[in-house]
Amino acid sequence: MSSIKTDAQRRLLDRSDIAARITQGQQLIIYRSKVINTTPWSPYHPGGALALLHFVGRDATDEIEAYHSEPTLRRMDKFVVGRVEVDERGWSPLTPPIALGLVRHPDGVKGHWAREGAITLGQSILQQAISLDPSSAPIPAIPIERTTGPNPEVITLHPAQLEPPTSANSDLRKEYIRSQAYQELRQRIVDAGLFKPPGPLSGYGTDILRYLLLGGASLYLYFNTTGWIGQMSSAACLGLLFQQLAFVTNHPEHDPDIQHIPFFAISKDFFGSLWSSYYKRVMTLDAFAKILISIHFWVYELAGIAFYWAYYGSMLRNLPTWQMRVGYLLVSHVFASPVHVQLRTTMDVICSPTIEFIHGGLNLQVTHHLFPRLPRHNLREASLLVKEYCKEHEILYREHNFIEGNRHVLSTLKDVANQLQLLKQVADKEIKEKIKA
Repeated sequence: MSSIKTDAQRRLLDRSDIAARITQGQQLIIYRSKVINTTPWSPYHPGGALALLHFVGRDATDEIEAYHSEPTLRRMDKFVVGRVEVDERGWSPLTPPIALGLVRHPDGVKGHWAREGAITLGQSILQQAISLDPSSAPIPAIPIERTTGPNPEVITLHPAQLEPPTSANSDLRKEYIRSQAYQELRQRIVDAGLFKPPGPLSGYGTDILRYLLLGGASLYLYFNTTGWIGQMSSAACLGLLFQQLAFVTNHPEHDPDIQHIPFFAISKDFFGSLWSSYYKRVMTLDAFAKILISIHFWVYELAGIAFYWAYYGSMLRNLPTWQMRVGYLLVSHVFASPVHVQLRTTMDVICSPTIEFIHGGLNLQVTHHLFPRLPRHNLREASLLVKEYCKEHEILYREHNFIEGNRHVLSTLKDVANQLQLLKQVADKEIKEKIKA
């Protein structure tokens, strides 16, 4: 048994072998030049099967090491089915079938696929790959709401269709160098002992205690005191508790946290009725959505204000005097003012180390996203190493203060709304010209 396993790990697979296996339904992922077949493990993956599907045919070394412990990494050897050779450009990624809008057909036959939805990436990639035979296109030109049904059409996927067009590739050599540097950076953080929890409950014992104390103190003082000192102390505790919140978003096609249609759109990609690989449906840009998105810059503020004052206003109304209400309002907001919102990309919020415990480390999102398993109590020290890495490799390290961060959020929403308004104006003009003609 041991020799068979060793032979499998030594087997050299070329690109065509891997592409052919993927088209037959194997979920092959590259990890440190080893080919891992995640097919049998995918249904039991703690991070979900979708996370694996998006890395089929790709080198996931950085992501795998970022999210898994050393014992887990060692257990992956049992799923190794071969290895690949990489040059100074690293492994050139294939396109995962899930990114083409394809899933395994329910009939279970190898090589049979079914349409899941019209993925934007899939349409752009397959346009060139199958231009000689349009009838074989696995993706329809128009998004489809229904994915399978009792007897979905059988789609045949060819290895050549997994090859992205040249225009879709970034500078692979540069990216590979950055990947190697990232692994070196991770090793420096490991050597510094920053992955080790600094206290009880993986370092979060003091955090949990602080949250409970802040929330409990705010409620106790609010309901059991009537004087200025008690109520202003309640407001301060409430503001500090609010400060523990964070909001982070990522990719419009695959991240459930940012699919706000019909109320918001943070990217023009939504204008094409985006298919969500998470929710398994089309995020339709219908007439209702077009109206809301064209004004969502204002909706974002007005709806947020309305919800906020619905519950917060009721707290203020129960205070005995208007002077105390104003005081409670000001104090709670001053203590919560460092709260930050992040949109479209990762960025840090500048904060003094002396009050960083208020954020719980969530103001250092860049380092947190690079090393999600890193205890947030060690993020400050690790962020210094990350900044050095970004400087060495000419990567922009985004960090803003509170005002700049919120201005960035509002400007992003306003830009998208303006783009939709511009498209509407162009469409209206074309309609008028056709009517006149």
